[in-house]
Amino acid sequence: MDSSRAKRIGCLTAVCAALCLALLCGCGGVGDSVPVDPTSAIVVVGVIDAETEDFLEVEATAVVGGVRETVTVAEGSAVVRGIPFGTGTPPTQPLTVTARGYVTESYPIQISVTAATFETVTMTPANPSTTGIVEGYVRNDATGERLISALVSFEHTQPGGEIVIVKGHTDNDGCYIIGGMPIGRVEVTVAADGYLTTETVMNVIQAEGAVEPQQADFTLVGGETKIAVSGRVVDVFTQQPIAGAEVTIGDLEPVHSDADGAFSVPDVFVGERAVVVKAPGYDDYRENVEVMPGMGSLLIQMNEEADRPPPGPYTIRGTVELVGAENNAGARVEVFDVNNALVAAVTFTDIEGGYSVFVPPGTYEITVSYEGHSIRRMVTLPGAGQKLEGIDFTLTVG
Repeated sequence: MDSSRAKRIGCLTAVCAALCLALLCGCGGVGDSVPVDPTSAIVVVGVIDAETEDFLEVEATAVVGGVRETVTVAEGSAVVRGIPFGTGTPPTQPLTVTARGYVTESYPIQISVTAATFETVTMTPANPSTTGIVEGYVRNDATGERLISALVSFEHTQPGGEIVIVKGHTDNDGCYIIGGMPIGRVEVTVAADGYLTTETVMNVIQAEGAVEPQQADFTLVGGETKIAVSGRVVDVFTQQPIAGAEVTIGDLEPVHSDADGAFSVPDVFVGERAVVVKAPGYDDYRENVEVMPGMGSLLIQMNEEADRPPPGPYTIRGTVELVGAENNAGARVEVFDVNNALVAAVTFTDIEGGYSVFVPPGTYEITVSYEGHSIRRMVTLPGAGQKLEGIDFTLTVG
């Protein structure tokens, strides 16, 4: 350790010690004891460069439990006050530190209820020519209220298959700023207590020379939200309506389709729900549907009952073997349209691992995921009514 760094880190230690004394005893000798029933916590956040092991040469922002403070270049630390204890035992709160030119660091820290908590964060420099900075707000979908301590996570798969995850939490204004994500396609996950987790895909642009960070706002739906789900039941080949079909969503009471094949199920909780449809002369229809406000009408296409019913319309079909799982059901298959940068289809495997999707000709990245494990491959679907079969995957999950 060189003398300059030792001196500066020594200063940080001395500052922390002085802060601790001041925080516990009060200024000028006023308040010589810790409050019997403290209502909030104090965290002292120090920030150093992973390569130089010295203070940063740029300002950083530290967010603890939604409370934001600035880490100045001169001090190399910030005192974050008024942090809620939360309900955990021991109490913890998410810490997020962001600085231009560095990869954002975010993780939970344990909060002391009797003294100031001290945390030193080591930050890794980011290459501005290959990374981006994203900021925005997370809001309640129904009310527009900004959400505190919501987690925003960006996942990028490198060309060699390595997965890079950069994440951060929102402050008391529902604002987040996260830097150091590799540029290109990223999978974004946004989560908050009491809300449905949302997942989407976006492209991160290059940070070098950017005057302002890239903007990306998100909304979350409350987990207790209920909506009505409507749709039609038709024959897959003739497209004629099927009257009297029994439609069950989740654990709600079934409803029946009318003469036009239409149905409506009231008061369905948002989230992933199982849809089961039964009709005389047809094979049972089963599908998992993401129930969300603003969702479109469901189209249930049923196959006539047969010893070996024909598969539904498809252009890409295959199987997924889940090595280590009880069976091959439930793997999520996402088909991403590379040319148009959007998710073209999502389905789930059956008990034998089978899946099929209907998409137009194009180039697609197919991602199979199950309980935190995933595998990808690229395929090109030609035109002229051709189909791709045997697009198979083997995913080890056990």
